[in-house]
Amino acid sequence: MIYQGKKLEELNLEETFEFEKELMRKSVTIHMATQNEKVMEQFNMYLDMVRLHKRELLEKEKFGLNKPDYKDYESKIIGEDE
Repeated sequence: MIYQGKKLEELNLEETFEFEKELMRKSVTIHMATQNEKVMEQFNMYLDMVRLHKRELLEKEKFGLNKPDYKDYESKIIGEDE
């Protein structure tokens, strides 16, 4: 899937939110324009892919996995001197 010239995997959180909003607006139009279940199923699959990507980005943000210095952290033993 491509949004504004970027693949879904390359979108940041803000772009993903905008892409989801755009798809939601289109879903109303598609629903009103067609009664074809296969078209709606395919569209819903794309919408689910965008939502999954959004969830992944939110989890990375929540746990700090998207920070560049994340890999530099070393695990420490409690009570260990620095």
